[in-house]
Amino acid sequence: MKGKILIIGLVIIAAMGFLGFKYQVQIKAQIEALMQTPDVSKSTRPFYIPLDKMVVSVESERTIYYVMMEVTLETKLEASIEGINYYMPVIQNSFVQNLSQRSYDTIRKNLKNIEQLQIEMLSGLDEELMRYEMNGIIDGVLITKLVVQ
Repeated sequence: MKGKILIIGLVIIAAMGFLGFKYQVQIKAQIEALMQTPDVSKSTRPFYIPLDKMVVSVESERTIYYVMMEVTLETKLEASIEGINYYMPVIQNSFVQNLSQRSYDTIRKNLKNIEQLQIEMLSGLDEELMRYEMNGIIDGVLITKLVVQ
């Protein structure tokens, strides 16, 4: 009788051990799934960096006009934000130079095709940042306001 009780006891202990191990593995897998965080470096959600407004004067045949432009930069890599902030004076200078070299008539034409102007501004900016080996950190230029007076 003592032998049967001992065998039953050992079977119960073994079953409890097996079930405990099985649930421990399931709980561990659930905890790991909850603890996983998305990889931000591969995020498809872009980051936006607004710039201060820029004002330049442009000449026409009769008078001088003022152009006010507000721009927001777009990047897909969070790591690029630090570089963009560091080179912000270079970036703003590139935009001011680009605008100031245009005539009034050219800017008026650009008002009808903002997308083309954005592409030209990004291209000029990339060329300027190439001097600092930082080209390609900006994925897009969004002109959020453009006023000609």
